[in-house]
Amino acid sequence: VRIGLICPYSLTLPGGVQGQVLGLARKLRAA
Repeated sequence: VRIGLICPYSLTLPGGVQGQVLGLARKLRAA
């Protein structure tokens, strides 16, 4: 299964939305 995650903000700048997207990606890869 492939899941695409889209973030409306730049992932190179720290922030709450970016942190949520990256955290979700880590958890999905570990599952």
